[in-house]
Amino acid sequence: MKLGERVPHDLTSSLRKKRVDAEKESLDRHKQEPFLHQLVTLDEKRISLDDHQCSKKWLREKQKPQPTPKHDPHQKKVMLSVWWYREGVIFWRLIESSSSIDAEV
Repeated sequence: MKLGERVPHDLTSSLRKKRVDAEKESLDRHKQEPFLHQLVTLDEKRISLDDHQCSKKWLREKQKPQPTPKHDPHQKKVMLSVWWYREGVIFWRLIESSSSIDAEV
C-alpha cells in the first residue's frame, strides 16, 4: 500500500501557474546567460604528510604477513584546498596548518 505525500497546503491553480512561470523564466535566463557554468567552488581537507603503507597486501598462500606500524593520529597535517568548476579542477594548493587562505593565495 502506498500513501500519498503530505504537503503543508494545497496549491490553487493560480499558484501552480505562478510557480511554472517562475521556473520557465529561470530556465530562459539560464539559456541566455548560463549562470551555473560560471560557478567556482572550493573544498578543503586536512591530510597527513606521511606516505604510510597500505596495511592490506596480497600474499602467496603460505607467506606470512609483515607487521605494519599503526598510523600516528597526531602527526603533522596540511590543508589541501581545491578549487574547481564544471569542467574540472582550476587550482589546488597545500597550505600549512599555521597559514590561512587570503587574497595572496
